[in-house]
Amino acid sequence: MLGLLPFFATATSTATRAGLEEEHIENFPIFYDCPENISQHDSRVTATRHGFPLTTPIGLRQEGVEFWIPAGYLYPWPELLLDQYSSEPVDIKTSSINFAFWMPSGRFPERNPFWFSSYSPCEAGRPPPEDDNFVVRVNLMTPSDSLPGYTRPSQSALSHKYHMSQDATRDLETPLKDVHGLKRYAIVVKGKPHYRYQRLDQYDPEIIITCTDYWTKVLNPSCRAWVYYEPDNLGIHVIFPKRALPDWLRITDMARNLLIKWENGN
Repeated sequence: MLGLLPFFATATSTATRAGLEEEHIENFPIFYDCPENISQHDSRVTATRHGFPLTTPIGLRQEGVEFWIPAGYLYPWPELLLDQYSSEPVDIKTSSINFAFWMPSGRFPERNPFWFSSYSPCEAGRPPPEDDNFVVRVNLMTPSDSLPGYTRPSQSALSHKYHMSQDATRDLETPLKDVHGLKRYAIVVKGKPHYRYQRLDQYDPEIIITCTDYWTKVLNPSCRAWVYYEPDNLGIHVIFPKRALPDWLRITDMARNLLIKWENGN
């Protein structure tokens, strides 16, 4: 699982907790997933293991909105045979639509995202990824009766307003600190800080981001962004490497732009 693998090296210490958090974002080593059986000299992958072309659009309908998404973007890849393909969209009633893409290009991964945990996987027929290239995973969630558990970020228990209302919680940074175009705050649980990043009041989209804590020793530090676009009544959950937190706006914009591109087959 992303962000939960054991890692036995420690980050360099700095004087403050906030400093350790920033250092965790800036200096954590990148984990590349490059198994020996995948080479840049091999042919590129253009289809699933069942031979379904990765560029073939799959129609998915959620709450009456159709998205025609090339198979290579779906997470995991569809287990389809060519003779099972339908030109009619499939209704998604009780689950989200999951997809993945590379930043900064926006292309789909040429390895099934279900089978790698790194944000920097090697792909057959391509050179190893550069340091500023990484895979993003997205869950599309349309708030409705079909997703009764959905809560928009401004109403979330993760928000600063919620935590300030709880007697058991003490904020580390008052007022909220501006970091990477977001407001950062922290709550303390058993003496350890949990940093949160948000942009809520009078903003579209609303966003709250949580990241792997700097004091947690993991191989793949992650960030999870809960984003809500009010004009479209659209929610997305975006997962990306913690080192890319300063690029959160480019990442979420790319996810939104892909959805716009795919909506109704555009």
